[in-house]
Amino acid sequence: MRQARVLQRDSHRSLADVLAIMGKQLSEEEKIERADYVLTNDNVHPLLPQVLALHAIFSRPQGA
Repeated sequence: MRQARVLQRDSHRSLADVLAIMGKQLSEEEKIERADYVLTNDNVHPLLPQVLALHAIFSRPQGA
């Protein structure tokens, strides 16, 4: 899916280009493991409640 989006967006790139770029990036699992917060945008989990929950966290006064 990600490859298709990049190919559609960057029509000057070949599939080999995209795969080479993606091969140099962290895996999705590694990104999730390193992240403090993760939003899931997969058309299964509603995105807005996730954003609002993080907004509530970030809006709290420090030390609360």
